[in-house]
Amino acid sequence: MKCIFAIVCFTMALPTFAFLKEPLNTTSSVTTLDELKQRIQNNDESVETTFTELGYFFDAHPNAFQQARLFNLRAYKHILEQDLVAGYETLLEARKLAKKGGNTMALAESFRLEGLILDLSGEHARALEALNKSLAAFIEVNSDNALLVYSAMGNVYMSLQNYEMMLQLGQNFLAAAQRLNDKENKAIAYFFQGYAQTELGDYQDAKISLLLAEELF
Repeated sequence: MKCIFAIVCFTMALPTFAFLKEPLNTTSSVTTLDELKQRIQNNDESVETTFTELGYFFDAHPNAFQQARLFNLRAYKHILEQDLVAGYETLLEARKLAKKGGNTMALAESFRLEGLILDLSGEHARALEALNKSLAAFIEVNSDNALLVYSAMGNVYMSLQNYEMMLQLGQNFLAAAQRLNDKENKAIAYFFQGYAQTELGDYQDAKISLLLAEELF
């Protein structure tokens, strides 16, 4: 027991980055943030270790602008794990840091994540409110991430069975995806249009939209 306690005390007394092979610096921490989302999506087992490393780094080198990104990524992971309460709490921390650090992209992402959580929780009206704030912020900085928001909003309108708004959204979504030459999102936009047109009884246009979506997919 004494031996275990001694090991624990020794570990706690180590310098912050003693367990890292190569201590993080500002450049490497930003690079790590850039590729972390893909690793989260791939369920990479090293993600939690990376969160810990980045947490230690930012404790030692506070940077609200980049920390906001880190908290958004952690919130995103919580959402994928269906831990919506933890996700919501974490995105609110991200939002505070984004405002403090003047990070409009991170602020927009926090609203997008809030919209996803509220939609999954069945609070569709509040989800749309959050997603509209996200969309406005992403458009303000001319970010391609606006396409992610359009996709999320389409799902909300589908849940609400508001097919008129879903059709309008699909048209706006398609225009944005065409402008950015994004094939995958053009397909999703055509699908939203086709789904809405089917529900509205516009079967001929629905057939065309869904065929275009299938071709692009």
